[in-house]
Amino acid sequence: MRKHVLYAYAEGDDFDFVAATITERLDGLVANREWISGDARVVNQQSRKGAEADGWDLGINLELPDPEKEPCGWFEDIEEIAITCNELARDLDTPFVIGISDQESGIADDLFGLDGGAIDVERLKAIIGTESPK
Repeated sequence: MRKHVLYAYAEGDDFDFVAATITERLDGLVANREWISGDARVVNQQSRKGAEADGWDLGINLELPDPEKEPCGWFEDIEEIAITCNELARDLDTPFVIGISDQESGIADDLFGLDGGAIDVERLKAIIGTESPK
């Protein structure tokens, strides 16, 4: 298992009307792309506390290479995820957040929002740590 995983999840907790569309589009992305960074998988998981829904993780996870060992072109995977999730945000009026989780500590940090507007790829690169901002 890789130490860090990038996630791009829909924000909110009521996805009854959009979950099937999000899952279908992300399944297509996963199946039709040759991933450079690591394995990608779609997440559609509701957690429960007793009989009540406690949360809903809906989006995509991507294993990240270890820092300083990134293969050539690895950030293109993140760009494709950002583009697809941003299109979903626009089409379904459901914002997404991109973040990174540390699999050893269990700590996750939301880093970048997608609301269907223009994506500042240079800022995303700087936040992920691939290049310094211009």
